[in-house]
Amino acid sequence: MAKTELHDLLSRLDEETRDRWERHLVAVDAEVEEKGPAAAREHLEAALRHVLAVGWALHRCYATEETTPLLGSLGEAAATIERLRAMLDGMAKKPEWSQ
Repeated sequence: MAKTELHDLLSRLDEETRDRWERHLVAVDAEVEEKGPAAAREHLEAALRHVLAVGWALHRCYATEETTPLLGSLGEAAATIERLRAMLDGMAKKPEWSQ
């Protein structure tokens, strides 16, 4: 992401949120610069691992009757991440990443 695009994205956020996410997005931008489209796939993989970890932690730490609705939502989130991961294979890359 060009620095101006990153600045535009961050400028739309409130100050507290902007401060919280700016360093993270700058680090992700550097990662994308280094790895290209593979960074998106790696982040989807990490997101799936995190969703599954949250589900397991809920299962281990909270009453079943209280976590059932949350686990359903986490299952939907995991399915969405799986669909996104599959969709990446068919997406056209920007010219600078097409080589």
